[in-house]
Amino acid sequence: MKITEFTLSGDPPISISVRRSNRARTLRLKVSRLGGVVEVAVPSGIGIDQARRFAADNRQWIMTAVKRSQERIIPRFGSRFPLEGNELLLRKSNGAVPRCDGQHLNLQCVESDLPAVLGAHCKRLAKSKLDASVRHHAEFLAIPTPRFRIKDTTSRWGSCSARGNLNFSWRLIMMPPVILNYVVAHEVSHLAEMNHSPMFWKIVERLCPQYREHRKWLKNNGSIYLGYQLL
Repeated sequence: MKITEFTLSGDPPISISVRRSNRARTLRLKVSRLGGVVEVAVPSGIGIDQARRFAADNRQWIMTAVKRSQERIIPRFGSRFPLEGNELLLRKSNGAVPRCDGQHLNLQCVESDLPAVLGAHCKRLAKSKLDASVRHHAEFLAIPTPRFRIKDTTSRWGSCSARGNLNFSWRLIMMPPVILNYVVAHEVSHLAEMNHSPMFWKIVERLCPQYREHRKWLKNNGSIYLGYQLL
């Protein structure tokens, strides 16, 4: 697989990554939900000139998608915020510690500080839930419990480096717990099989039998959460 790049002229000019793919059947455009990175998947046998014309023909769609990707969701008191799969109403309180009663998330701060306070709470909660999930899956595979870091990633929900270092997006805490668990199972499985071979997916299935369903959910719904930029 070879990746090149070209610039679509206009105002403004648009940089487009070209991903050569033997699996692609047709030219296909994609704009990342956060950052507005534009990519065109190019099937084997189709040249750059044709990919460029395809992008030019779809310039308006690209511009709309890029603009949407730059929109931020700003949390405010009285608005709803997804946490562990639940839509909670953000409410100002006098308590020093954030508290959830199942319908509300009560936070003590002025509204201008709400994104930072909410982000810190999400990161603390994510650390606790991720730690429990990482330990559980590592014990199941009888491997040492790895360390992990929580990041404000823009392109991956989780990753495993060649050295076995795990990283996870704090945004996983907004999603249903089964989705967080799947992402952890996926990355911990890389510690046993550092690829995406059939053996790797068998390990994932042992840890998370419904991984196909969760993977599909993440693909269809993950972009919803990328507009939240709290950290």
